[in-house]
Amino acid sequence: MHQSDLGLLHQALGLVRAGDAAAAGACLAQLSAAAQAHPDALYVAALAADGMGRFDAAEHCFTSAIAAAPANPAYWNGYGAFLARQQRLGDAIAALRRAVAAAPGHGEAWSNLALMLLDRLDLAEADAALARAEALAPAAQSNPALLAARGALAQAQGDE
Repeated sequence: MHQSDLGLLHQALGLVRAGDAAAAGACLAQLSAAAQAHPDALYVAALAADGMGRFDAAEHCFTSAIAAAPANPAYWNGYGAFLARQQRLGDAIAALRRAVAAAPGHGEAWSNLALMLLDRLDLAEADAALARAEALAPAAQSNPALLAARGALAQAQGDE
């Protein structure tokens, strides 16, 4: 990828992270045709489309990025989070399993997987995934979502 395209892609990612998906989309439109087909550009385009509520376009970009680079755990993790927001829990769990299979040290993917498994009430698997996330990133133990998950898990296991 050309240096100017890399700069635009980095800028677009920053805009997505800042919550300005429309500006990110405009930035991505300035990429060269070759750069627009790069898996990283497709992934950022998926994030931008999701942020703009263009869910069909987001899914297309996620799946295109994954098809081009199926071993990239960030793509699978992002796709899993997207699927979870679409209330497609089974698909989200499958994508997150692919993320942790591709990179067993990907703490964020383990955290997301734990939360999805907890939502599905797969308590033993949720507990194992949460323990893995906490072991990989000790700071995760103070993450509010994971603290809540740990509490909910403890409560659910106590109800068994």
